[in-house]
Amino acid sequence: MSQSFSSRLVAWQHAHGRHDLPWQGADAYRVWLSEIMLQQTQVATVIPYYQRFVASFPDVAALAAASEEQVLAHWSGLGYYARGRNLHKAARLIDERHAGQFPSDYDDILALPGIGRSTAAAICALAYHQHRAILDGNVKRVLARYCGIRGWTGDKQIEAQLWQRAEELLPVHEVAVYIQAQMDMGATLCTRSKPKCEQCPVHEDCVAFQTQHVQALPTPRPRKAVPERHATFLLLMSGRDILLEKRPAQGIWGGAMELAAVR
Repeated sequence: MSQSFSSRLVAWQHAHGRHDLPWQGADAYRVWLSEIMLQQTQVATVIPYYQRFVASFPDVAALAAASEEQVLAHWSGLGYYARGRNLHKAARLIDERHAGQFPSDYDDILALPGIGRSTAAAICALAYHQHRAILDGNVKRVLARYCGIRGWTGDKQIEAQLWQRAEELLPVHEVAVYIQAQMDMGATLCTRSKPKCEQCPVHEDCVAFQTQHVQALPTPRPRKAVPERHATFLLLMSGRDILLEKRPAQGIWGGAMELAAVR
């Protein structure tokens, strides 16, 4: 192809990508919030939660000043509650270490609770326009197909290959647009099932498309036995009031309120 992978994605993003997401073009705090909420959760589900959250906690200082109970109440229904607790912990650390200003240094961002390599890079690229590659679920799928990389993307060796390719394909200019293009491509065209390959701007040199292995890539996660859990709970009522207790911070549904468990 006469055009590079990144230049085709940037052109596609300008013409066909998503431009109306409420966190696009926002400051680092709101980009961070959206990135955390979007982990394991669809955009359509996240938007109303995001809007309510920023209405109550418009900046780092407001989030740091809130109680954990207030934060988790706004998170209720999104699942993976450790994300909400880590947001709150990180906000308080930013308030203490960075005078309430969200840091722009990659290592400072990576040091915050609940933030991994890809999330830190996404904040740097989208909010600060820094030259950083990301590797979230959508990008893993796009690159695994385009580069023809076989193997489960959660395997450390496969992930290392994907990171290498992600960094090699990173453009010099319009990095934020390119990063958004990767995410939008994975969400709208290069989907897990029924991908729209004919509409993809890079399908002409996509290994998976050219070798007819689109459905086989990325390689599915190896199956594991699903654990069974058994528990007994008490329903204690006084009039219309119900007694609830807070779960331990660690473990499944950490910090959530529940009926009193019999242990």
